Amino acid sequence: SVVATDANDQPLNIQFSNTYTRAEGTGEIDGEKILTGRNLIDGEFTFVLNGTGLATAPSAHNAADGSFTVQLPTYRYDPAIDDDDKDADVIYLTATEQTFNYTLVEDTSALPAGVTHSFPAQSFPVKVVVTYTLGNGSLSVVATDANDQPLNIQFSNSFTVDVTFSKVAAGQTEELEGATLTVRDENGNVVESWESDGSVKVLQLTAGEYTMIEDQAPLGYDVAETIT
Repeated sequence: SVVATDANDQPLNIQFSNTYTRAEGTGEIDGEKILTGRNLIDGEFTFVLNGTGLATAPSAHNAADGSFTVQLPTYRYDPAIDDDDKDADVIYLTATEQTFNYTLVEDTSALPAGVTHSFPAQSFPVKVVVTYTLGNGSLSVVATDANDQPLNIQFSNSFTVDVTFSKVAAGQTEELEGATLTVRDENGNVVESWESDGSVKVLQLTAGEYTMIEDQAPLGYDVAETIT
């Protein structure tokens, strides 16, 4: 006869137990909006995270202090889930560690009046590493730049106003030729210098105080007073 027992000669009672753990997590991307020329207005700029696998591109608007936060999508580790049961707005991991590459951009399609951006428009690569830890069932979401360094996101724009400068004789409306004119900012720096050609001069200026100086008058005219 063949008899199997446990180590204490007791009947065998064998049970293997495991726990199936689902886990999910998300994260945030913080950035800053810098506007030269005037104060920021809450919510006037939009920032969008683009990349593959995103059902909806996450976006955010700036606060009045320039800060903004983009919420990353929800990532979930649930390998036993049926495709029919998956949430369309959730990204499901296919391995215990996955890397997702995104690009954060500013929506330049509807910038406020007078605001310009650099060409090409700024963009920031964002690398998100999602890790599921076997054993404790935790899920970590870490966002860095493309070189695994902490993110340092700053979008910069300038606000300018079209200002028209005109050179006419006193009491007249016809533009004069031959005057040498200079516009300086409030610190005395030269913004633009030109010789009048019979047409107005339009400059794009940021908010501040400017002075127009006539360095040389047209032939036969006295030098005009400085205008601030």
